[in-house]
Amino acid sequence: MSTHSPIAATSFPSLSPIDVVTASAGTGKTYRLATAFRDAVAAGTEPGRILATTFTRKAAAELLERVRQRLIAEGHGDAARDVLTGAIGTVNAVFGCIAAAFALEAGRSPVADVIGEDRMAALFAAAADTVIRRHGSAIEPAAWRLRVEDWRDLVRRVSALARQNAIAPADLAASAARSLDGLLTLLPPPAADGAALDAALGRAVRDAVSAIEGGGEVTVKKTQDAFALLKEAAAALANGRPLAWADWVRLAKLDAGARWKGVAEAVVTAAEAHDRHPRLHADLRALVDGVFSCAAEAMADYAEFKRIQGLVDFVDQEQEALALLRRSDVRSLLAERFELALVDEFQDTSPIQLALFLELAGIVRRSVWVGDAKQAIYGFRGTDPDLIRAVVARVPPATGGWLERLPRSYRSRPGLVAFHNDLFGAAFPPTGIPQDQAIVSECDRSDRPGEPSPLEIWTLEGKNWDKALAALARGVANRLAAEGVDGALRGSDVAVLCRSNERCAAVAATFAAAGLKVAIGRSGLTATPEAGLALAALRYLVDPGDTLAMVELAHLATMPDTAEDAAAGQPDWLETWLAPDAARRAREGSPVLRALDAARDRLLHLTPVEALEVAIAAGSVTDAVLRWGGGAERLGNLDALRGLARAYEDDCRARRAAATAGGLIGFLSDAEKGGEQPPSGDRNAVQVMTYHQSKGLEWPMVVLLDLQGGPEPSAFGLTVEGPAAEDGAAVDPWCPLDGRWLRFWPWPYDKQRARIPLADATDAAPEMAVARRRAHAEAVRLMYVGMTRARDRLILAARPAKAGGLETDWLDALVDARGLPVLALPAGQGAVTVHAAGRPHPATAITIAAPEEDGAAPQPAAVHAVFSLPPAPAAVPDHPPLRLAPSHFGIPAPVVAAAGAPAAIALGDRLPLAGGVDVTRLGEAIHSFLAVDRPDAAPEDRLACAARLLERWGIEPTAAAPLVEAGDRLWRALSRLWPGAGWRTEVPVHGRLGLQRIGGRIDLLVDAADGVVIIDHKAFPGAFDQWAARALAHAPQLSLYRRMVEEATGSPVRGCFIHMPVVGMLLDLTRETGTREMGATCFHAR
Repeated sequence: MSTHSPIAATSFPSLSPIDVVTASAGTGKTYRLATAFRDAVAAGTEPGRILATTFTRKAAAELLERVRQRLIAEGHGDAARDVLTGAIGTVNAVFGCIAAAFALEAGRSPVADVIGEDRMAALFAAAADTVIRRHGSAIEPAAWRLRVEDWRDLVRRVSALARQNAIAPADLAASAARSLDGLLTLLPPPAADGAALDAALGRAVRDAVSAIEGGGEVTVKKTQDAFALLKEAAAALANGRPLAWADWVRLAKLDAGARWKGVAEAVVTAAEAHDRHPRLHADLRALVDGVFSCAAEAMADYAEFKRIQGLVDFVDQEQEALALLRRSDVRSLLAERFELALVDEFQDTSPIQLALFLELAGIVRRSVWVGDAKQAIYGFRGTDPDLIRAVVARVPPATGGWLERLPRSYRSRPGLVAFHNDLFGAAFPPTGIPQDQAIVSECDRSDRPGEPSPLEIWTLEGKNWDKALAALARGVANRLAAEGVDGALRGSDVAVLCRSNERCAAVAATFAAAGLKVAIGRSGLTATPEAGLALAALRYLVDPGDTLAMVELAHLATMPDTAEDAAAGQPDWLETWLAPDAARRAREGSPVLRALDAARDRLLHLTPVEALEVAIAAGSVTDAVLRWGGGAERLGNLDALRGLARAYEDDCRARRAAATAGGLIGFLSDAEKGGEQPPSGDRNAVQVMTYHQSKGLEWPMVVLLDLQGGPEPSAFGLTVEGPAAEDGAAVDPWCPLDGRWLRFWPWPYDKQRARIPLADATDAAPEMAVARRRAHAEAVRLMYVGMTRARDRLILAARPAKAGGLETDWLDALVDARGLPVLALPAGQGAVTVHAAGRPHPATAITIAAPEEDGAAPQPAAVHAVFSLPPAPAAVPDHPPLRLAPSHFGIPAPVVAAAGAPAAIALGDRLPLAGGVDVTRLGEAIHSFLAVDRPDAAPEDRLACAARLLERWGIEPTAAAPLVEAGDRLWRALSRLWPGAGWRTEVPVHGRLGLQRIGGRIDLLVDAADGVVIIDHKAFPGAFDQWAARALAHAPQLSLYRRMVEEATGSPVRGCFIHMPVVGMLLDLTRETGTREMGATCFHAR
């Protein structure tokens, strides 16, 4: 039973009640949301009037499934069906729909492509390239001396954070000024003469080099290192190139040994002036001002690029939705549409998303926000944990809502729940989360008799991390071998959590070497043999002269099928290809090459994704890779390659560029890190991932690695700041976007950190105090996420510390309100006691030695499986496309010839247009004008509208008068043919044809008295004897429109016409679009 805390202290009358449900890990938050949905339906709320959001597609699908299951189980079958028409989806999906629905009110076209999150960086780089190059000459020298490797990425990050926090481009200059004011106060005042400081250092360095060179052979290691540094600095200074500031610091720490102490001291004295150098101050100012200024201009260029290309990204959707939700007319319409708002995972809310939810709370009758502030670990996505804590503390009482806590854990064993309660009940209060929100008072599970302790401590021996990871692999293999025989524990039941992707890769490599299967996302997709074979097939399909592709096909196709084949040796493929006339003989003798040759004629009619699919099928890629073993992983990689091909098409669509099979080859060749391989779906594969990636998941056995890495606070870098006090108490949840700004403090000394005055000054700065508080709180939250992933067993794996005990700096950072460590790990082996907040918890401690060089870790129990494929078809099946565009259909010439000429209605003479006009652009202009033209508008307004549209399409505005005349003739004809009828333009139509989906827009739909009439505009300027054939060629398009309109409306279509405004004709295709022959041509055309 959940715990409610009703409070009604300070009211907030403009908002409906907001219930905040704090759901600790494993307490059933999705079930709670489904219950809220069920309760609302039972109380009479229609499912379509409930809006529910979460933050991932997977979570949205799970929520939808849970809701429908509950409704069906409790007899609400109709409501379960209607849920599918409601608003359940990700935050971007739901608010993107709102933004699209009111796009005209927002001042943009409702037809816009949404940029995927994975393509935003590339499109921003393309849009901002000119601005970045323009600023490069001013920023690059300072960035080089400050050792800022990629200031261009800084520009992108500043732009992204500014947009996410509703910081206008014009306000970035204020952020730059505040950043510099804070940073430069930590440095001493600049010296008056920087040239004198340079000269002093140059003299000292030259003197030192001369002295050491004249002192004979250098044999002392310390002197050798110092001499190399001095020579490098002398060479740079001799070339007139200022030293990087990290080199100044290295020289300020110079130690050349006892013999050269006096010489080194002169260099040290000169170099210690680095923080007083005017050029350091100027470089910091140039970098900070330059990055912010460039970002401001780049934001404007990116916005213009998207406007011209008809694109929006996720941030645009959120900003537009927020502006719309603040409009009274939109609020009134949405209030009629929605009654209840449900928000899942609200702890991952960014400031702009919180503003959206607050505006929504002023529209609906009630809101329920479910989440866990203890799991707010996505700061890199814009989450502000201080803001989330303020929401939990202040929003429910101010709106008359409930603060509810889910008290029962359904995930973990009782021993783990008790351990978590004691540990985090003491560790979270110093971070601002009360103890009652950090614990779970009930546990749904119970231990079986004789079940071992759920808590284990593994000491990983080994002189380095490679050896320690080998010990870890041995420990996991031992456990799987001991408990996996009867299927009680599979590899997929075990997760190893690491702090970084690099550590994950190292763990995966070590486990694989030990014979363990591993599930991990990794790069290098295009370098895998299966992807290489598919790409070779595609390259040969595109270019039959690509002999390298032929060689690769021959080589990969003859890879050994089994270990026995490998022992017998591969065919002499290289020698064969070095022989004369090898290419011709290969084409004649290779079934794969012959199949690819036969498929090449189809290439012009295929999308890049389809071309890749044809290459895989014709090249027998699937059959080949399945013979190599590891079929599931290899097929998964081929699917990931298809995903990259779809990403290429999306990228071309966003750039408004042509997508070709050749372009796909280049795209795959340039894919970042070779593309990502998907994790293995093998149930015997151990899961390896970062702590952040584990959020929302659970496993029977979880191993926590990298416990040696404690919090690493830093005041340097790029951060989002707000109007918060040092302890975060001043955060205002009602105005989450107010007072936010960006602070950028570049660290000027690269990897040099010790014995630097700037570091000492920063340690005492208030910004560092905030950084420490944030880093400590993040360390506690991330540890909570990691520990609560375990259902049955939690393993703390660490290396021995040199001073004794274990390397557990991260665990040691968990302190109580007195600043004392909460967790104490015991020494010893076997049954031990772990104390959390002073309370004992039984545990098992073991030490695992790294296997010897000639040894092998025990292997998990073998799993035997059989995989077979049905016989391959004689020919590659020719599947029709999923989506049909009616305008792409045509009629074969024999059908046109047999159809006869359609009836024609003359509207007037040919329009007087200038010669050489682009017919495609003219057609777009005509369509646009007839879509917005109204005959009752003022003549001068119609003429001006026509001129603007022509200019937009690159056509001389002198054609404006003929365009208006074309409209007049059409409207007069409509009035004459269908008196009193109304009409609609650009009417969207969607339907199905078997398993295929049809979608398009009817140019003009006339509402006649006895039915409807369909009219399609065609800007055909051809001769008289071509009119009929051109009109008949579009009969399938109108036939599809006719079918969809009649099925959707139930009203008969009384006429189908092709309107040719340039030649002044209206051609009647009513008879043709209704004939069996035309219908068959239409519905089976490809």
